Amino acid sequence: MALFILTAQAPTPRLTHDACACVQVFGPDHMAAIYTSNSLALASGSYTFATGLAGHFYKTAKAPETEACIGRMCYLPTDVICAALCTTCAAACVLMARGTRKRYAQLYPEHITVR
Repeated sequence: MALFILTAQAPTPRLTHDACACVQVFGPDHMAAIYTSNSLALASGSYTFATGLAGHFYKTAKAPETEACIGRMCYLPTDVICAALCTTCAAACVLMARGTRKRYAQLYPEHITVR
């Protein structure tokens, strides 16, 4: 029961943060459409990586006469692709933070200094 409660409560802060980020970046005019698109992208991307990409590389790495793949080569290509995508997303977040720094410095001059 405790595991269910922890699992059920885990996504709540992330979803709240996503809603705030959508409003701050894109404005409140089309917040519902943007938030729904964000949620669908998260679900479809998770499904694609869980079944499509990982399954494809697992099947190609295992020997045809065996039922299971043993070793690091089973999921190494998937891990490398996911790491590259995470690095790309982190770089995009840094660029977006730099791009909005002046805007937030105008809104909150006592907290942010622009160099």
